[in-house]
Amino acid sequence: MLLTGGLVLLTERVRLATWNRAALGAGFGAIAAIAWELLEYLAFVPNSPEAATAYRDTLGDLVLGTIGGSLAAIAASWLIERRRDRGAAGP
Repeated sequence: MLLTGGLVLLTERVRLATWNRAALGAGFGAIAAIAWELLEYLAFVPNSPEAATAYRDTLGDLVLGTIGGSLAAIAASWLIERRRDRGAAGP
């Protein structure tokens, strides 16, 4: 969630629509969750007693990672849009 939110905030100077920015961040969050779980599986699961429950754990982690990344992307995109609105209004 923090990684995705930070990435989206780094795109503040790029001209993107709010929902395009949020979708870009959500996609990054989902890919990051998938990559993390793949590496975790390769590192820990083969030939371990965890193999019996790894499938359920992995699915739960993928869902939570994707939801967290998506929420962070939406929140960061909203924050950028709010900053822009305040800057456009001016003092």
